[in-house]
Amino acid sequence: MNEVSLTARKRKGTGKQVAKRLRRDGKLPAVIYGGGKDPLSLELDYVEFVAFVRKHRGENVLINLKIGKAKPKTAILRDVQRDYIKDGLIHAEFQQISLTDRLTATVAVVLVGVAPGTGSEFGGILEQSQRELMIQ
Repeated sequence: MNEVSLTARKRKGTGKQVAKRLRRDGKLPAVIYGGGKDPLSLELDYVEFVAFVRKHRGENVLINLKIGKAKPKTAILRDVQRDYIKDGLIHAEFQQISLTDRLTATVAVVLVGVAPGTGSEFGGILEQSQRELMIQ
């Protein structure tokens, strides 16, 4: 798995108005949970996170979240909420993981090349029944 570093800050306050203010200021509300600890509300730089999402779309990457001066937390991106009307991101969710425990993840199935019998000279069609697999 690839590893990427992101910088975050602890977020003061929760709720709709706080989230709106953060987005207006160029930040993205986020949360990290798991690891046997209470969820922690965060704020990320919007531009940095959008660049990360575009670069690693559909990939499961390990993220080293640097939160203030604390030791970086290893996490994976679990969910990104989008605003489809304004074409932007609303919220991100991270799950803190331990590198020694088993992890269940969904990975994309990407077909590469041309399957025998489906080329233009044969006229066949390849139907992909599964686009994702759950692995451990």
